[in-house]
Amino acid sequence: MISVVVYGRNDGYGYNYSKRASLSLNAIAVVLNVDDEIVFVDYNTNSNLATFPESIQDTLTSKCQKLLRIIRVRPEIHQRI
Repeated sequence: MISVVVYGRNDGYGYNYSKRASLSLNAIAVVLNVDDEIVFVDYNTNSNLATFPESIQDTLTSKCQKLLRIIRVRPEIHQRI
């Protein structure tokens, strides 16, 4: 089993961030097997917003969605650190 860990947040950072991230996550999924996983750490997204992967879910392939696991680090945790 291979785990690919990536992180980000739902803040619209940079030009075409959603599109670039979607292309990257889908490309990672292409080379992984069904027993592998993509772990997305959604770091410090405002609690009233969806996680970043949830916000781009309609642009992710079905394989990517099946491999994707989301860990949410809320702003309260960030503030303590």
